[in-house]
Amino acid sequence: MARLGELVPATKILEEYEKSDLSVDNILLVGQLWLDMADYSHAVAAFHRALDRDPYLARAHYFAGLAQLHWSHENEAIAEFNAALKLAPDDPDAKIGMGYVYMQQAKSAEAMELFRSVIASHPENGNAHYHWENFSWNQVMCAKP
Repeated sequence: MARLGELVPATKILEEYEKSDLSVDNILLVGQLWLDMADYSHAVAAFHRALDRDPYLARAHYFAGLAQLHWSHENEAIAEFNAALKLAPDDPDAKIGMGYVYMQQAKSAEAMELFRSVIASHPENGNAHYHWENFSWNQVMCAKP
C-alpha cells in the first residue's frame, strides 16, 4: 500500500501490527517499511525496539543510521553507524553510510578512506564503487579552472 501512495491506510496497518508481539526480524521489517514511507521517527523507534530485544543486532543500528541520515540528523547517523561498526567491523553498508555522512560534512579524506576500504574488502560492492567514482568525479570537476 505504501508503495502505491496509500500512506494513511498503510500507516494504520503498521501501527496496529506493531502492537502485536513481533519477533526481532519482524520489528526490523516494520522499521524498514516506516523508512520506505519516509516516517523516520517511527523507523528509528522500531529499530531501537529491535535493539532493546537484541542489543547486538548490528543491522538495527545500520538501519537506524540510515533513517537518521534521511532525517538529516547527521550526528545521530554517525553514532548509529559507529555502533553498527563496533558490532560488525567489516559491515560494508555501515561504512558506506558513514562515508556518505562524511561527504555531506565535507570530510572528503574520511569518506574516501571508508569507500576505499569497502572496495578492498568487498570488490563486488556496487554502492562503494558508485560513491567512490561519483566523489572522485566531483573532485576532478571542482578542481578544473
